Amino acid sequence: MLAFVAQLFFGRQRRSLAAPRTVKLGLDAFEDRLVPSSVTFTNGVLYVQSDQTTDDFVRITAAGAKSDGSTGVTLLTNVTGTWTTQTFGSASAPVTNIALDLKDGNDVVDVAALKAATVFVGEGNGNDAVFLGASKTNVLLTGSGRNFAVVGGGSVNAAGDNSLPGYSAGSAVFVGWGYQFTNGGTGIYTTGRVGNGANNLIFTDTPKGENALVDIDGSGNNLIAGASGNTAVYIQGNGNNWVLTGGGNDWVVINGGGNNTVSAGSGANTVNISGNGNNSVSADGTGSITVAGTGKNTVRAGKNASTTVSLSGAGAGSSISASHLASVFVDGTQVTASGTVDGVKVKLV
Repeated sequence: MLAFVAQLFFGRQRRSLAAPRTVKLGLDAFEDRLVPSSVTFTNGVLYVQSDQTTDDFVRITAAGAKSDGSTGVTLLTNVTGTWTTQTFGSASAPVTNIALDLKDGNDVVDVAALKAATVFVGEGNGNDAVFLGASKTNVLLTGSGRNFAVVGGGSVNAAGDNSLPGYSAGSAVFVGWGYQFTNGGTGIYTTGRVGNGANNLIFTDTPKGENALVDIDGSGNNLIAGASGNTAVYIQGNGNNWVLTGGGNDWVVINGGGNNTVSAGSGANTVNISGNGNNSVSADGTGSITVAGTGKNTVRAGKNASTTVSLSGAGAGSSISASHLASVFVDGTQVTASGTVDGVKVKLV
């Protein structure tokens, strides 16, 4: 299924994973100075740094008696120019943080579920494939290019986004951003928008009760899919986006003129879309759906009474389907019966 979706978005891929290719580990995408490739382990931090443009491969798995990384990890990589396998950490000196500082290039990153560690991955510009298992906190920052990411849950909500105030997550993906590591690899932050006009596939495999966050800056056609945890998505750009969340309490904000499809589950959901594309929103849970724009907008709010739906400026052919007990507004006017209001067909069931 994932292979089919990847081909649908990206076309036929020429990359073969029969022989591992290099994974980009990078510092600040805006730096002009060359930083030599290196692998270090200091004070519990496994810090992998690549040079600016190579295609890098990084695979990290658990070592020792435990599968969560608390008794060590094994690193397979070609980031220093030759293929090497090394083991770091132990039960008495565990790996607490993994910092993969990957710059430009087409990279492959595969980190197993290491729930005893925090995992930060920084990518520059390139077509990257990143697979992160569950950890304490997972954060992926990447620039422009076609990105395919599957990111597991994080038990510690240490990642935030100024565009989603008050929300923090244990698993976070930022696309179309520059980045910088800090504090010897124990911190990472965005350094500004670089934009991303390519198509990106982002899957957040967050279990129930954990929080995921996805922020995309760019006008590509993106697919974001969540699991049973709580998912917050912020998209700034004019691409056509598919956002499919699970059964958690989800928050989706899209600002842009593309044609967007949002499908939220049975949790307490908040969906806000601003732009003049043709938007389709469906949600089975409680919460609110707000769409502002002149496109053909379709809202299916299910049968839950504790729902608020608002359309403003909607174009011809727009429609709302919701419970007759829901709060429904068209251009600021509350609608209490089925009918057509300002050109919007309203069906209350």
